Amino acid sequence: MKHNDLISIIVPVYNVEKFLPQCIESIINQTYKNLEIILVDDGSTDSSFKICNEYANKDSRIKVIQKTNGGLSDARNKGMEICTGDYIGFVDSDDYIGKEMYEILYNDIKKYNADISICEFKACFDDSINFDINLNSIVYNNLMALQNLLLDKQLTSHAWNKLYKKDLFKNIKYPIGKIYEDIGTTYLLFEYSKIISYNKSIQYAYRQRKDSLCNSVSEKKINDYVEIINNRYEYLNAKYPNMKKILDASRIQSSLIFNFIIARDKNEKLYNSKLLIDDYKKNVKIDFNLFGKIKLKYIFALIVLKLNRKLFYKIFSK
Repeated sequence: MKHNDLISIIVPVYNVEKFLPQCIESIINQTYKNLEIILVDDGSTDSSFKICNEYANKDSRIKVIQKTNGGLSDARNKGMEICTGDYIGFVDSDDYIGKEMYEILYNDIKKYNADISICEFKACFDDSINFDINLNSIVYNNLMALQNLLLDKQLTSHAWNKLYKKDLFKNIKYPIGKIYEDIGTTYLLFEYSKIISYNKSIQYAYRQRKDSLCNSVSEKKINDYVEIINNRYEYLNAKYPNMKKILDASRIQSSLIFNFIIARDKNEKLYNSKLLIDDYKKNVKIDFNLFGKIKLKYIFALIVLKLNRKLFYKIFSK
């Protein structure tokens, strides 16, 4: 398929000098060549900005923005302000991608007239994973995709394993200052889409770092998570009342998983925070409606949590 359309790839960069070269090289070596690569340095204090400029001097497709630190959402939004592509993709600067990722995503958008195309990702703990190509795609309308997204099945809220029609972001921006910015945004992008395609090809390497934001817990994370999950619930429940059972299951699963994450981190203080306990008391319920919607292991954990919250922490903090 001809590469007539320009794809803008936005990379927020912050203190990732160790991983940044691999990330950038995985983008510039894409089989899809008609790219605009926007590196947004978000106030790095290491050599990340220097590395960005070095690559910009080698590849004319690369544009570099330097800004004061404002967080991931602000960096993505700044990139979108200057991008000129027909389509937008995001890559986090400590991750890397398979060389055919954007070829696959672009071909699916064209083949299915999709507004968003999605590929699979794999968590990685070193510098090498096996990317693969799968010719099978699943096509969803927006409501089917939303229900799948809410239960974290094939479709997840991650911003970065997707290719979007630029017009979707006309009235949608990532919420500045929020940690779970993708959970608070992706469902809106799905809602404004007509067709969403999902391809099983593993083309995105999601690096796991102990010092990364997603692998730490804090009171702010609890606040942001509870706020964003509840906002998503209230918004969709008001517009799609027939989706209430799915929304209830989603909110229970989300709250349960966050209790699990904090217990696993052995952070008893946060586990017993008032906000988390209030959210658990209000939203976490044993409901027969959950069978067939969430995994059995989550239902087991839910029963333990409801019967004895201290026992839940004891089991999952090991």
